[in-house]
Amino acid sequence: MEKMLIYIMNEFNIENIPAYYNRPYIGFGKIGNPNFLNVLKDTFSGETNANLQKAKNNVKDILRTDIPLVIKKQNIDNPVLVIVPRAKARKSYFDSQLQFLQSVKEIAKELNLTDGTDYIIRIKDTRTTHLPRDLKTQSNEGDDPYMGIIKDTCEINYDGIKDQNIILIDDIYTHDVMIDEDAIQTLFNHGAKTVTFYAIAKTGGDI
Repeated sequence: MEKMLIYIMNEFNIENIPAYYNRPYIGFGKIGNPNFLNVLKDTFSGETNANLQKAKNNVKDILRTDIPLVIKKQNIDNPVLVIVPRAKARKSYFDSQLQFLQSVKEIAKELNLTDGTDYIIRIKDTRTTHLPRDLKTQSNEGDDPYMGIIKDTCEINYDGIKDQNIILIDDIYTHDVMIDEDAIQTLFNHGAKTVTFYAIAKTGGDI
């Protein structure tokens, strides 16, 4: 597990948010790349149950090891596990496409941590940034990420977030997209006491 910093503007001050990731994302199909994350997205709803279960087990094995390490390194009291929502409204996904969320739910239960995976629920479609708009098989309409898009397109559990120590989890962190930064800012805007970010993988160079 590696540490990085994420920078956000909070109440007119730049804050350094502690963040961790398990491994680099170097490109789908390349040797050493965590391709199981792509499998678990099941973007076109064509993965077999066996492949999905194998990918899910990979994610859970990593979370089972890394989340307790994050808690220890940051000395986090009573952490709440929250996830960055997928680009489309949750109700539009098949169950097979929500297995990353399910993995975090199961790990929260296993580690006896508060499950906040329903604290931010996408209710309005945004664009899936790693796919073109003109997909022949499905729609990819919606806004590109911008600061405030979480607030504008998600249902947020204010009471669940307020005064809590949040571990915000995503599958892949990409610095230039800024969706994770917006999610962090949203948590602070809704009263989170602390936010620590964690991703299974990170694209690009050092942050």
